[in-house]
Amino acid sequence: MTDLDRFADQLTAAVSEQKALPPFPEGLSLTEAYGLQAKLVDKVSPNGVAGLKAGLTNSQGQQLFGIEHALMGHLYKASRLAPGAQIAHKPKLAIECEIGIVVDAGGKPKSLGPAIEIVYLDFAKAEDMTAFNLAGANLGADRFIQGPQQDWGGDFSNVTVTLTRDGKQVTQAPIAEALGGPEPALAWMNGEAERLGIELQDGMLLMTGSCGGIIPSVPGSYVADYGPLGSVAFDIVGPA
Repeated sequence: MTDLDRFADQLTAAVSEQKALPPFPEGLSLTEAYGLQAKLVDKVSPNGVAGLKAGLTNSQGQQLFGIEHALMGHLYKASRLAPGAQIAHKPKLAIECEIGIVVDAGGKPKSLGPAIEIVYLDFAKAEDMTAFNLAGANLGADRFIQGPQQDWGGDFSNVTVTLTRDGKQVTQAPIAEALGGPEPALAWMNGEAERLGIELQDGMLLMTGSCGGIIPSVPGSYVADYGPLGSVAFDIVGPA
C-alpha cells in the first residue's frame, strides 16, 4: 500500500463521517489529486456515481486559488435528495445553486433544470485549502437535490436564480455565472470527462457549478427560484 493509498483511506473515513479532513500530503500535483479523488470516490460510492460536478467555475474563484481553469468532481450515488428535503445543519455545511444537465452515454444533453448542491469541507489545516487539494477531496461533494427538468433546446442563457431563506433574498445570480451558461458548461464537462478518462452513462447528472457563490448554511426554509426552469425548496434544520 502506497502513502497515497493510506491517505485515501484516512480521507474516506473523514468524508464518510463528516469530520475534519486529515492533513494533506505536501506538493500534491493535479494529476495526483485526481488520482486521489478516484480512490476516494470508489471507496465512498462503490456502486457507482450519479454524475459529475464542476467546481471553481468562475474567474474570481480561480484567481483566488491561483489556477486558470475549473475543476471536476463526482456526485455520490447515495447522496441524492428529493426536493423538499430536510437537511440537518452543521458547521462547515454550505449551499450552492447550480444547473443540472441530464445526459446520455455519449454526453448529449437530454434535459436541464435547477440543482442544489450541499457541500461539506473542513480542512484540519487552513493552509491545506488549495485548488489541487480541493480536487483530491472531490470538491467537498456531500449531497445534492435535483429539481424539475425541462427538455433541452430552449434558450435559457438569460435565466437568473434567486435563493431565499424564510422569504428573504440570500443571493441572486445569472446561471451564466457558471462556465458561461449551460451550453459552454456542458462542452467543458464533456471535454474534461474525456480527458480524465471518465465514462459517462445514460441518465447521468452534470452539475455545472455555483451561481451566486457558496452560501454558508443557516437554519431556515429555502427556495431557489430559477424562473422558467422552475424552483427547488428545502429546509436546513437544527440550531444555528
